[in-house]
Amino acid sequence: MSKISVRALSCILLTAGFLALSLADSAPLEALRQRLGKEHRLSKMLVSGEAIPLPERPVITLQFVSETVLGGVSGVNRYFGGYFLDDEGRVRWDQPGFATTRMAGPEELMALEYSFLTALQMTERMTFQGREVVLSKEDGSAQLVFAEVVPEWAMDAIYGKTLTLSRFISQGLELELPGNPKLTMILTADARVSGRSAVNSYMGSYKLLPDEGIEFGPNLASTMMAGPPELMKLEDSYYGALAAVERVRVLANSVTFMNDSKTVMLEFAISLPH
Repeated sequence: MSKISVRALSCILLTAGFLALSLADSAPLEALRQRLGKEHRLSKMLVSGEAIPLPERPVITLQFVSETVLGGVSGVNRYFGGYFLDDEGRVRWDQPGFATTRMAGPEELMALEYSFLTALQMTERMTFQGREVVLSKEDGSAQLVFAEVVPEWAMDAIYGKTLTLSRFISQGLELELPGNPKLTMILTADARVSGRSAVNSYMGSYKLLPDEGIEFGPNLASTMMAGPPELMKLEDSYYGALAAVERVRVLANSVTFMNDSKTVMLEFAISLPH
């Protein structure tokens, strides 16, 4: 082999080695970029080496807003904060800590929230394993495992649960909701829907479509009771909005139905178990 050929081969091998090293080093950052905007739900939490039981509801979540900002639901409140992930998967958190909303909740959920945020702030490494994100302390004393939410799992999580309407946009205008009665919805795995619509009860069917699509109907049946004019008007708007819905989005503690132009939006809170 000529000297030129040997030199060319050496350059190729050296270049390949650098490329392999570069790809290996950038793996955590590339995995992070693929998770941007996706919701992840806490499935396991270790604090001081001990597993902490997690309730079915509320769900604790993690979402990468950008390559330097993340946030989610920490039990009762929402949290967000800054972070830095290096090429080797080491993570550093902005100081002094995470910012949160200031809502109060049951004592046991507030304690869980405190434990979660404390453990999260202690973690030093971020790894990506399939659909899971694992945040851990180097000595293993703290570990948080989050699973990426896919649409099929999301729908399974709400079947049979009472959804309570918390925000209502109809024809582009936000409507005021009464404190009582509550407007509700229950979806079942066999494509049935039922609930309360201000004055009456309703029932019918729905169909899931590709790409988070959904449609109700074609006709929803309801009881035929009369009520105050303002509630009857709200009920008519509710039925009209359901007929216009085209998309469903399930998050940790809420479900949103909307049309593609977002002039119709029905946001429901997922009721906590009693």
